[in-house]
Amino acid sequence: MVGVRTKGQRRNLSAMGWWLACVIGFIVLGGVFSQLASANSVVTIVMQDGAVVHDDDILLGEIAVFEGANPSLAEELAGVVVGRAPMPGLTRHLSPGHVEVRLRRAGFSLQGLKITTNTEQERIVVYRSDPPVAPETEELAPGPEQPLADVPKPEELVEVWVLVEDVGRGAPLRTDLLAPATVSPRRFVGRAVTDPQTVEGMRATRFLRSGKVLTEGDLEPIPPIVEGQRVTIVASGDGIRITAVGLALEDGDWGEVIPVRNVQSDRVIFATVTGLGVVSVRLFP
Repeated sequence: MVGVRTKGQRRNLSAMGWWLACVIGFIVLGGVFSQLASANSVVTIVMQDGAVVHDDDILLGEIAVFEGANPSLAEELAGVVVGRAPMPGLTRHLSPGHVEVRLRRAGFSLQGLKITTNTEQERIVVYRSDPPVAPETEELAPGPEQPLADVPKPEELVEVWVLVEDVGRGAPLRTDLLAPATVSPRRFVGRAVTDPQTVEGMRATRFLRSGKVLTEGDLEPIPPIVEGQRVTIVASGDGIRITAVGLALEDGDWGEVIPVRNVQSDRVIFATVTGLGVVSVRLFP
């Protein structure tokens, strides 16, 4: 009879329905698991030591590579400004904590983001390129048809200052570490330091070997607060003033906001550099 199914047919239909449900379930669950895996994936921002920038602002894309980021996210991260670039020929130090602050300010959630460096150090050195210099023209020796006036003059030597001992990166520079010397301009790159008093209040931007001609790119001002330094945290507002001891997690210049760890509570706060070894926060916004 039409429309009447046997028990075997009903069992076959039931089995087909079960397999179809399984297939649909695997497809749906597979999509859910894929979304969960995508949501739980971690994007690693690897800061590159020795990165060179060319403009006044430091872009994250100039100093870091993004591992595990899709093209759209990588493009957004690359455009984040993480600070002001140093003067041409000079350097600046940046830490993961500094980048974290800048990402928060730019509206990024740090969930799923890991910030690290490609070096054993907890911070990287960023270099500022020198302005382009016109190429030197090579003077030729006089030939049969060349006048004698075009003969190259003897190379002029310059008075410079050289280091008398090795100096580590970040170490303060002193005048007693320098000695005068007369050398060829070809021996060094950049602008040589001509006045030894220039090094007062400055530190080395990199490891400097004994005998090196000291240039402006080898030194930078010692900031009011140095990474790892114990500082005084001053919290004030509405006539209330509280102080605590903190540990600076990165270098800080006047008026700059830096991360500081409260030694007593172990809590990290962001405070403004207001003095030598002093940072301040407002108790009441």
